Amino acid sequence: MVARVLLARGQPERAEQAIRSVAAGKSTAALQQELGNALSMLGRNAEALQAFRDSMRLDPQSPAGRLALARQLQATGSLQDALDAIAPSLEASPVDVEAVVCAHDLYLAMGRPAEALQLLELMSGRNHVSAEINGRLATGYFAKGDLAKALEIVEQQLLHTPDSPALLHLGGVVLRRTGQFAAAAGKLGRASRLQPQNVAILGDLGLAQRALGQDEEALDNFQLAAHYAPNEGNVRANLVFELHRQKRHDEVRRECLAWTTSHPDDPDAWFWRGKLDEEDDAIDAASDAFGKALALAPASAPILTNLGLVRLRQGRAAEAVDLQRRATVLAPRDAGIHLNLGFALQCAGDIPGALGQYELSLRLAPDDGITQLHLSIAHLTNGDFGQGWNHYDKRWLRDTASARRARLPEWQGEPLNGRRLLIWGEQAPGDQVMFASCVPDVSVQAAACVLECNPRILDLFRRSFRNCRVVGGNSQEDLDRTLEANPCDVQIPIGSLPKFTRRSWYAFPRHGGYLLPDPDAAGRWADRLATLPGRLKVGLSWRGGLPKTRQLLRSQPLVSWAPILNIAQVDFISLQYTPCLQEIEQARSALGATVWHWQEAIDDLDQTAALMSQLDVVITVCNTAVHFAGALNVPAWVMTPFIPEWRYLAEGDAMPWYPSVTLIRQAQAQSWANVIEAARIRLLAQLQHAK
Repeated sequence: MVARVLLARGQPERAEQAIRSVAAGKSTAALQQELGNALSMLGRNAEALQAFRDSMRLDPQSPAGRLALARQLQATGSLQDALDAIAPSLEASPVDVEAVVCAHDLYLAMGRPAEALQLLELMSGRNHVSAEINGRLATGYFAKGDLAKALEIVEQQLLHTPDSPALLHLGGVVLRRTGQFAAAAGKLGRASRLQPQNVAILGDLGLAQRALGQDEEALDNFQLAAHYAPNEGNVRANLVFELHRQKRHDEVRRECLAWTTSHPDDPDAWFWRGKLDEEDDAIDAASDAFGKALALAPASAPILTNLGLVRLRQGRAAEAVDLQRRATVLAPRDAGIHLNLGFALQCAGDIPGALGQYELSLRLAPDDGITQLHLSIAHLTNGDFGQGWNHYDKRWLRDTASARRARLPEWQGEPLNGRRLLIWGEQAPGDQVMFASCVPDVSVQAAACVLECNPRILDLFRRSFRNCRVVGGNSQEDLDRTLEANPCDVQIPIGSLPKFTRRSWYAFPRHGGYLLPDPDAAGRWADRLATLPGRLKVGLSWRGGLPKTRQLLRSQPLVSWAPILNIAQVDFISLQYTPCLQEIEQARSALGATVWHWQEAIDDLDQTAALMSQLDVVITVCNTAVHFAGALNVPAWVMTPFIPEWRYLAEGDAMPWYPSVTLIRQAQAQSWANVIEAARIRLLAQLQHAK
């Protein structure tokens, strides 16, 4: 009795002394068992095992002795011996619950979950089954994927033990998995009131509340869990994810920074640090964070695939492909990772490989719109317009897509038969200019056509599409006002027009320009250009895009254009719409080159078009200048990266949208040398022709 009290108080050394002093006269099975318990607590496993064996030798029929021996054998890794030791107790009647639990745990530890579940099923046929066995039985069905059976057992047992936190917790998890979020939150809330510091319950309760849209309650529970278990990675991950989902940027960054500082060896911490850096367009920092995460967890498919996406933004497509392939090996059934591999292959120039991965991703997730969009864009890049436009409407699923919608039936290409049509603007002004080449094909079919566009190109479109009523708008309110003032029967976003008008190469007209610049403004720009000394007037634009739209791959510093800027008798005119005066001054200081920049021609796109219409040629990277030059029928030489966006196709020097545009492609990724040289030779030839 004394020894048992000492063990309960956590004093195994004194317990051992007390037992040995009593057992010196004559040992019993009970004393040997208590000695084994004391030695086990002291970490002296071999001695403890011998004490339990001695206990069984003294009383071979003792259920408690068998259980103690089996648990000690389990602790030393002798799982089969432990199972053999406990086996006789499994036949006892009434049911020896502790023996069943022990054997169940052993089967699980040996990687034999089916036998573990079968054992519990056998026990469930007995007259009386404990809450513990029923709980484990429900857990077994849950692990097997039989959620209905798991929930049935939980509900039955809760009738007898309604305040069991473990059963309430399991029932809540099953209900959440089956989409019954309100019922799940009810059970998990009861479990949490019974065990308010149980972080697993708090986490699952937060997940149920998140699904119900109870954001503040969910966040409170994730924060409580992190308070009680600040060192558990999954608890921190739940909190960081929720802060991120609620767009609480400062809080999530602060939490993530504290996480990586306090737990620098936690790969989840660095994974989230990488996600946040990537969203902040700190691509090199994101690469470093994901790299640290991968070093800590080299077999993590999520880390591999996210690092692969960052590598693409760094222009390192070959590395991205390798990372995504490694991720697919680890997660071969993950549709999203196959999508990412397809995107990496497309960025590396392997369109057939990309198409194969997109199709595999769709077999795994047939309804995934983002994958359908990527498949569409791959076909468009290949020049397969018939296939490409089919899923281009999935562009609305992108995070960057406009949230605007016109509340009318969408035109599906059928005869308009006298109906009034609204064509409304989407994407950037340059995209609207490109898609506007389709407007004349459609507007002539309608009784009336309303064309809504970005306000910055309103004057230009009004002048160019005279058979349409052209209005400006950017917001949902603008679109609603347009429809109120101009009732229509059907509508279509401008980016959907090519689906019905540009389904093959032959459907692109050889136009001579469809945008009309302001003639008075064009005349004034012609007069100003005439005062410059050169024989050629050449527009330049050298930067394009945003960090999230491949700016790194599309842009060049102006001074790298030295072979072009050093050509005499050419007047260079800036068409650059991003801040560029410092670069222009740098080119003047370093190269002695003059690049004229008139800000009034940049701030007003109608003036941009008027100026551009008076130039001999435009040399530009992939940006809005391409669309303006092409739509005005101004000769343009476009410097495209090794793998450009779909508008520029995978190969060739022609752009079907614009007959006046010539594409000059990189011969090697991130090397502009051959492009600069090709443009220089073309410019010299044009200069010679201008004599």
